[in-house]
Amino acid sequence: MQVLQDEVEAHREPMRRVNLTGTYLKYLGSRADICELGHRLMSVRLRWKRLVQHAAEIKQQLRNAFNETKWVGTNI
Repeated sequence: MQVLQDEVEAHREPMRRVNLTGTYLKYLGSRADICELGHRLMSVRLRWKRLVQHAAEIKQQLRNAFNETKWVGTNI
């Protein structure tokens, strides 16, 4: 459980930097470049958000399974 959380956290800062750099570059490019970059940034943000949500769901499922196993073990 902690490994998954650590892995997500390890990628949080690079994702933030990609977002900041992409947003900065949007102001320097041509109109076509700006549009393409905007679409790609939106796609990356959406995928990152889904990944973080999925990791949180997995963490919760693991926590629930652990608690259930612990409960069953104490009631045997």
